[in-house]
Amino acid sequence: YVPETAWNDTLVDGVLDSSGGGRSIYFSKPSWQIGNGVPNDGRRDVPDVSLAASASHDGYLSCSLGSCVNGFRGSDNSLNVVGGTSLDAPAFAGIVALINQKTNSIQGNANPALYRLAATVPGIFHDVTDGGNQVPCRAGSQDCPSTGFMGYTAGNGYDLATGLGSVDVSRLVNAWVSPVMSDSPDN
Repeated sequence: YVPETAWNDTLVDGVLDSSGGGRSIYFSKPSWQIGNGVPNDGRRDVPDVSLAASASHDGYLSCSLGSCVNGFRGSDNSLNVVGGTSLDAPAFAGIVALINQKTNSIQGNANPALYRLAATVPGIFHDVTDGGNQVPCRAGSQDCPSTGFMGYTAGNGYDLATGLGSVDVSRLVNAWVSPVMSDSPDN
C-alpha cells in the first residue's frame, strides 16, 4: 500500500486545482452520515470517499467520441489526460457495478452503506491523513478567511478534504451485502 495525500495541485499547476469538500448550505445532515471525525454540524458534509484524482500525478488517458484522432492524442497531437471527478465518478460507478454483480441487485443510494461499512469493517477505507485542499484566496473577500487560504486539511477519520478515505475496492465489494430497503426519506 502506498501512502496517499489529499489532492491539491494548485502550486504545481499554477491554477486552483484541488479536491472539493465542505459543508452544504442547502442540505441538512442525513441520519446515516455519522462516524469517527464526521462533524456534528447539522449539515450535509462532502466528500464521502476519495479516489485517485490528480491529472498531473496519476491521471488517465481518455478518448471519448470526437476528442481523439490518433489513439489518445487530440488533433493538436496532445494527450487527453483526465483526473478529478471526471475520472472518479465513472470509476465509482464501475465499483458499484461490481457490487451489483456480486449482490445480484441494484443499490440505490450507496451512502448509508458506505458509512455503516466504514464503522464496522476495518481497512475498507484507507484513512488519508496528509495534505489538504486549501487554495489561496484574497483575504477579506467573501468566504475567504484572514489567512488568505480556504479549504480543509486531511486528518484522522472523516475529514472535509478526503471524506472516509480512499476506497479499498476488494474489501468494499466483498463486505457489501444486498440492500435493505427503507421508507426513510434520507436513505
